[in-house]
Amino acid sequence: MKKILAQLFGLLVYLAIPLYISSDLCILNNEYAHGFNSSKNLKVMTYNIRGARTDDGEIKLDTIIREIKKLDPDILALQEVDYHLPRSHFENQVEIIGKKLEMNYLYVPNLNFVIGSYGNAILSKFPIMDYEYFQLPSKSESRGLVRAQINTGIQNIDVYATHLGLPYTERVDQVASLNTLISNGPMPKLLLGDFNTKPTEIPIQSLRSVFIDPVRESHFNLTTYKHKNKATQLDYILYTSGFTFESALSDLSTISDHNPLMYSLILSTP
Repeated sequence: MKKILAQLFGLLVYLAIPLYISSDLCILNNEYAHGFNSSKNLKVMTYNIRGARTDDGEIKLDTIIREIKKLDPDILALQEVDYHLPRSHFENQVEIIGKKLEMNYLYVPNLNFVIGSYGNAILSKFPIMDYEYFQLPSKSESRGLVRAQINTGIQNIDVYATHLGLPYTERVDQVASLNTLISNGPMPKLLLGDFNTKPTEIPIQSLRSVFIDPVRESHFNLTTYKHKNKATQLDYILYTSGFTFESALSDLSTISDHNPLMYSLILSTP
């Protein structure tokens, strides 16, 4: 009997591993155009929502949605978004967030399991015209970079979103990959996400050689990560030429260990 059970278990593992490795579920939904062709002013946000889990593991997705809705971003990058995982009640979190905020959404997983996944999402009040996903060099947890081409009505912009790894050397390699992968074309570009990197560390300094970091240039101190006695900035919004910076805000999250970070920008007319 034990031999039969062992054989059945081995068969399940054999069948499950290909599903884990090859699952590449991406979700794109386009049905809204609230701000289309209306304004050069953009509110851009990045937020690691931690699967909408509190420190005690309780799921409070509605609270996350209220926090986002209060700031009312036009373009939003989310990290640690769950899709059909038991820990978040098997919900499709990006679909729920997108529908309640009436925003188009793109979800691309970093980690795929047989029953679900979790990863990065980009949401927009404007149409998402195209997207790409790039695998980043990762020795521990799988990491990636997602690009969404967004039509603001004024002009198309490229929005890149990522969530870098925890090991320092891994992040150095991932940033080198980012600088190679991100197009050098004339289209204005945003790079948003959780970089797991403090403002003075080399990975973010390397990105500043390519992208504008207005918070650093203005000597602002923002807290986007809080855990026990640690409080620092790990989340960033960077951009190329084509935008004018107006203001920055890091609001307090009551759910995640990260705070949402939002910039008010003006998009230049081509």
